[in-house]
Amino acid sequence: MNILKSVTSAAVVALVGSLSTPTNAEVITYLFEDDLGRAGTFSFDDTTATFGGSRFGGTGYTAISWILDGTSLVDPQIGIFDNFGGDQYLLVTDANGRYLQLGHFGLDLFSSDALTEATSLSLADFDNTETNDLQSDGLEGTVTSFRLEGGVSAVPLPAALPILASGLAAFGLFGWRRRHPETA
Repeated sequence: MNILKSVTSAAVVALVGSLSTPTNAEVITYLFEDDLGRAGTFSFDDTTATFGGSRFGGTGYTAISWILDGTSLVDPQIGIFDNFGGDQYLLVTDANGRYLQLGHFGLDLFSSDALTEATSLSLADFDNTETNDLQSDGLEGTVTSFRLEGGVSAVPLPAALPILASGLAAFGLFGWRRRHPETA
């Protein structure tokens, strides 16, 4: 009878685990080009918590990827910050000093340092064209194209994760039942 109760309990745990709703991370990818013919993308998860200041100040976020002319760049970061003149910037950098910088006159583009506000921007939003540049390997070009790639895509939780959690819960339940036998 105890085995039947244990198996029933494990089945209930597995059923509840399999019905759990997966969480999604929103991955945002931007495409960009400059007047020197260089092109690339950078991606970020808009739910990522800040890690503190970016390389150039403001609020920093870890980028998922930054690819320039087909090469993945090392340790990409994204920063959103206000400069001393009262303008706002979106800055993507890597560990080797490469950067994509987009500037906006005034403090009305981002109401906070939250990266979630950068999920629907275009090049027209960054009206400080003197600072819209891409610097890499000693070359500095003006950004001519900056657009969201195909909208926001959801990254689902792996389907096996709820099943794994259910299995672990079942083992925990079996162990607990073994240590606490019923007394009749």
